Amino acid sequence: MVWTILFGILLGLLGLLIAYILLILISCLFADRHKLYDKNSRYFRFLLNSATGMAVKIIRIKLRVTGTEKLPQGRFLFVSNHRSKFDPILSWYVFRKYDLAFISKFENFEVPIFGRIIRKCCFMGIDRENPRKAAKTIIQSVKLIKSDECSVAVYPEGTRNYGDGLLPFHNAVLKISQKADVPIVVLTVKGADEIQHNFPLHKSVVYLDVLDVIPAELIYNSKSNNGMGEQGAKKVKEMWKYKEFETLDAASLNYPEFFSGLDETDEVVICGGDGTLNYLVNAVDCEKIKNRIYYYPAGSGNDFWHDLGAGENAEPQIINKLLVDLPVVKVKGKTRKFINGIGYGIDGYCCEEGDRLKEKSDKPINYTSIAIKGLLFRYKPTNATVEVDGEKHFFKKCWLAPTMNGRFYGGGMMATPNQDRLNPERTVTTMVMNGAGKIKTLMAFPSIFEGKHVEKTKIVSTFTGSRVKVSFDRPVALQIDGETVLNVTEYTVFTSRT
Repeated sequence: MVWTILFGILLGLLGLLIAYILLILISCLFADRHKLYDKNSRYFRFLLNSATGMAVKIIRIKLRVTGTEKLPQGRFLFVSNHRSKFDPILSWYVFRKYDLAFISKFENFEVPIFGRIIRKCCFMGIDRENPRKAAKTIIQSVKLIKSDECSVAVYPEGTRNYGDGLLPFHNAVLKISQKADVPIVVLTVKGADEIQHNFPLHKSVVYLDVLDVIPAELIYNSKSNNGMGEQGAKKVKEMWKYKEFETLDAASLNYPEFFSGLDETDEVVICGGDGTLNYLVNAVDCEKIKNRIYYYPAGSGNDFWHDLGAGENAEPQIINKLLVDLPVVKVKGKTRKFINGIGYGIDGYCCEEGDRLKEKSDKPINYTSIAIKGLLFRYKPTNATVEVDGEKHFFKKCWLAPTMNGRFYGGGMMATPNQDRLNPERTVTTMVMNGAGKIKTLMAFPSIFEGKHVEKTKIVSTFTGSRVKVSFDRPVALQIDGETVLNVTEYTVFTSRT
């Protein structure tokens, strides 16, 4: 009797499953997998979510979801890391009440049945190789959000990321949020890539964590000066209320893609520090940029801004001519352009020590204190060889040997007061401070902030040229516009006219 009941139940469940599958097959006859739908079908949403729910149970996936209290009430742009084909499936199921419409590769729409269902749920394909067609997808995404049909989901890295962390975001993705005026929900998925290895023998646990919700709001660097880049962007918007802005985070921006997508009439304002500008000139050929580029300081040192001579309350300055014909430095087999200068000696040590302290604490770094302690106790001067345009000079007890494109570096030190970054020959200046003991050097050190150290000709020498090579007799740290390079014994600078 019991077996008969069980058999009847199983037979009934099998009948329901067959009926459900037939329902899906018949329904899909009314869906065109090539059509772009602008109405989110509640019926096909039900089919998608119910089928996904059954699959989750059959495959034995345990979902651990955190951070949902951060989710906004209305529509949003949903972005996430992407390591597995299960990522979008689990995301649209977990956040099913938000009706996510994914931007996906066209191959997914060719999958039988599935491709038709997701089309009716407003999923969109994107042609990564055709900017015009990709722009149409962006426009369609904005329409879906503004019409309150659904929230749009996308993988901003543009492909699967099999490593830890995030790949650079594609700039077009961020435009959806800006044009639709909705926040960005940032999600991380962990463990989905193990499902195919665990099934059918083991259960799988997948963690979905809503990390943050970014309000829809110039390019600013969120990492600049402990988040002051964003504050700088807000100041610019206050100064230029008559202009319309789209705000982008330089920390996750693909510069070549960004500039290639601009109209010639677009203007760009960069809010950040010297490192932000250094990253720009090494990521893009600025000579080919036709847009006006403005700069507003939001870093910790802002030596580039000091060199411009602009005051604290000045509006953003146009800097196109200052981003071309830059010198390059070759160090440890790598070549990079630089904006301000190459710090070598105790200034490199200060950057190395500052980086070490940043890893331990979020407190502001006092580089002056680091320099004083270094001079008195920790840093040992080296012997140096400085070769400028083929002429060699030798120095003992060398404390500093920077080569400068501008006048300032290191957070206000006027290392080369007579250097002009726009001089016709585009030459650079190397300054050497050497020969003095610790106390005498410490007494002379403050004068560098006013550029008066060059008057102390017994311990300070300057050389101007187009090709400079500086060698130390032991490895020390070096900094390029604030970026530290460890264990360097020599560097070579070439100007654009070399």
